[in-house]
Amino acid sequence: MLQDVRPELKNFVLLDSTSGLIRYPSRQEVLSSRLVLSTCAGCLDLKNLMTGVEDFTGFDYVLVDEAAQATIPETACSYGMGSPAAVVALFGDHKQLGPMI
Repeated sequence: MLQDVRPELKNFVLLDSTSGLIRYPSRQEVLSSRLVLSTCAGCLDLKNLMTGVEDFTGFDYVLVDEAAQATIPETACSYGMGSPAAVVALFGDHKQLGPMI
C-alpha cells in the first residue's frame, strides 16, 4: 500500500488506480522506461512478463545491491535479465549478513 512507501519514493511507485495497491508494470511500461528497479525475487516476474517480446534482448546494465545477502539462485535470476553484453555489478560490503536460507 502507498502508506508503506517512503515519501521520497512515492513518485516512482506504480499504483493500481482502483485499489491503490502497488502493481507490476506492463510490458509497454518496461519497454519505454530508461530505468527499471526490481528485487532479486521480483526478477522472475519481470522475466516472465518480458518472455515473447521479440525486440527485448535484456537490459544493458544489471546492478545487484546487498549482493552479500543474496543466494546464488537469486543473483542468477538477476543476471538473466541482462543482455548478452550486459554490464553486471554486485554491490555489498564485508559487514553484511550472509544469505538467509
